[in-house]
Amino acid sequence: MDRMAEEGFHLQRFNNGQAPKRTKIYTNLSAEWWSTVGQLIERQKMIIPNDEKLIAQLTSRRKLYDSRGRERLDSKADLRARGVESPDRADAIIGAIILAQDRQVNWAEARELRDEIRRRERLGLGRFAGNFPRTHLSW
Repeated sequence: MDRMAEEGFHLQRFNNGQAPKRTKIYTNLSAEWWSTVGQLIERQKMIIPNDEKLIAQLTSRRKLYDSRGRERLDSKADLRARGVESPDRADAIIGAIILAQDRQVNWAEARELRDEIRRRERLGLGRFAGNFPRTHLSW
């Protein structure tokens, strides 16, 4: 991430273990985000790619409760003990979904970028030829 910041990308760091917004319901940020995205998917407010590995990772973590009744996820150490790989792909998509909810999309800029990509393809320059303006990423 440091190298990307040096290259001019806007990055937002976060720690999955930090306090959630709703401290009476969740033990940490990770539990809150996983639960929120799970609800979006269940309510069909979010469509995820039909990717077997992603779906396996999204369904690999167990929802547990602490002594105060707050939701938590089983740890990655618990996953390893059960022989389950780290859900890195699921963590990435959950972070992208949650952080994208707070962003405003400039659709005019997105259309211009799409049109420029198509123009370069027509000219035979390749899809990613040349320099594009920096994209501001958050995760």
